[in-house]
Amino acid sequence: MEKRTEERLYNYLEEYLTDSYAEVTGETPIVFDWSNVRKVEPYEEVPWVNPAMAEASKRRGMPVIKVHVCCIEHGHFNQVMQDPPMEKDGYCQHCITREIDRVISLRSRRDWERLRRRRA
Repeated sequence: MEKRTEERLYNYLEEYLTDSYAEVTGETPIVFDWSNVRKVEPYEEVPWVNPAMAEASKRRGMPVIKVHVCCIEHGHFNQVMQDPPMEKDGYCQHCITREIDRVISLRSRRDWERLRRRRA
């Protein structure tokens, strides 16, 4: 009998949405906070300067578009979104990057302090 496996799309935010280390050790989890990320308002689709990326994504079955957006905090810029856009595509990529940096920094500091206490 053939086993059926469900195909899941890769979500790069998944490892930041949960803190498995904190779950194991019983510490307070440090996770991605969507309240620190602003929504963007899309204005219009922008043509690709080099359409090779768009063509390659279509061949792989995950078409993308380039959209001119506006974030209250980061202003106007172009952002790549899936076609049709996913829920996470409606958020500012600059804010998402800043929030990922915050999570990484706090987790690194926590891990460093734990290592320092173990050595002492």
